[in-house]
Amino acid sequence: MKKRIWTVVAAVLTLSLLGGCGGGQNASEQTVDEILWYYPGDAQSGMPEVLAEMNRRLEPEIGVRLNLKNIDKSSYAEKMNLVVSSGEEFDICFTANWSLPFLSNVSNGAFISLDKLIEENAPGLKTAMPDYVWNSTTVDGQIYAVPNYQILPTQYCLLSSSELVQKHHFDTSKITDLRSLEPFLKEIKETEPDLYPYQPQYSAVEMNYEQIYPTSFAVIPKDASKGAVKVQNWFELPEFKEHIALMYDWYQKGYIRKDVVGAKSDTASLLGLRYAFFWGTMKPGGDVENLQKYKKEITSIPTCDPYTQTSATARTLSAISRTSKHPEKAIKVLELFNTDKDLYNMLVFGIENKHYTKMSENQIQLTADSNYKMEAWMFGNQFNAYYKEGQETDTWEQTIALNDSAKLSPLWGFNFNPEQVKNEISQCEAVVKEYEFVKMGAENPDEHYDAMLAKLKTAGCEKVIAEIQRQIDEWQTKQ
Repeated sequence: MKKRIWTVVAAVLTLSLLGGCGGGQNASEQTVDEILWYYPGDAQSGMPEVLAEMNRRLEPEIGVRLNLKNIDKSSYAEKMNLVVSSGEEFDICFTANWSLPFLSNVSNGAFISLDKLIEENAPGLKTAMPDYVWNSTTVDGQIYAVPNYQILPTQYCLLSSSELVQKHHFDTSKITDLRSLEPFLKEIKETEPDLYPYQPQYSAVEMNYEQIYPTSFAVIPKDASKGAVKVQNWFELPEFKEHIALMYDWYQKGYIRKDVVGAKSDTASLLGLRYAFFWGTMKPGGDVENLQKYKKEITSIPTCDPYTQTSATARTLSAISRTSKHPEKAIKVLELFNTDKDLYNMLVFGIENKHYTKMSENQIQLTADSNYKMEAWMFGNQFNAYYKEGQETDTWEQTIALNDSAKLSPLWGFNFNPEQVKNEISQCEAVVKEYEFVKMGAENPDEHYDAMLAKLKTAGCEKVIAEIQRQIDEWQTKQ
């Protein structure tokens, strides 16, 4: 009798243990794995509470406990390079053409291909944005990062305080290019002694040419036709030579501040509207953002048409590390933050009634002195974001329409692989940085131009341009 009882008990215990472990498919569903996600930004004291709230959903839904780890923006690329080169285990990271460079890390094998992962684990991710958006993250036919979908075209513009424009009765329709700005600068110089007339930043080169990343000297004409794209050296363009001569002339006339080289990062003067004319970009909702940023109404003067560069979606990306032990779950995390509006807004804005309050279904008011604030453009699909107080509630619809209508680069979908000329690029970029002052007008360009060009050629700029041209020609034959 006792033997029979113990046999039954043993059987029950065995079933209980199997049930506790889950067994087969259930075991996988019950396992909770940590997903480590690196991003550039400031530490948020409210992060533990927000993460706990997000993980209440992520743990039962996809078996994930998310860990968001920040690195200061100024040192993100440097520190992440160490993380990547050391082989440290992590799952997701922010990458871009300007920070922890995407293409270089694809070339180095730091990021894994996502095509099969998406197909088998996150099919909703691919359809969360238009097909063409994925082109800039596709290298040799394979996807290596998820675009953080947002505005794609760039439209440069000159900015000025609306109050200043009205005070001087400026007819801004007469400003059609940079040279046509001079009469306005002359008046500011003569009548507004407390203002800097002009902040030098962009030129006709940016208006008419597209830069090929990761270089800052190889460009193509924006009006090039497909199949006839010629790579050129930025610094040999007639527009560049004309620009540096004009900047030097304006510097001599007092339109550019005397300490322009050292004042490059003088954000206080910019935010305080001490510049009469300065540079920005135009986009839907931009007027409201400028009002919030500068505390005054701003007049925007377009200097070119909206244009989507081939690198547009590579400005902000999420990639999965080759060291990730759970890439199948990492891609599910990225799918959720691109498709689930509630989770995305919790990541960006925090917890309702603590970090923000709802003004309507899609518009919120941020809590004053909140201990949680993240950059919406750095994570997932920005078009799922709530509108903040003051934003026009059709901004996302307008932006998507602009994305779909703006002129696309003739190289849309092309990604330059810099591996063969990475040393030359590094040497050339050092020269560009050395002679940055030439574009600001502070010194006579005639005394530096030839030396700068000679140093660029010695550094290997012609080899780089030839390699880019070779890859473009090869890419175009396959289209």
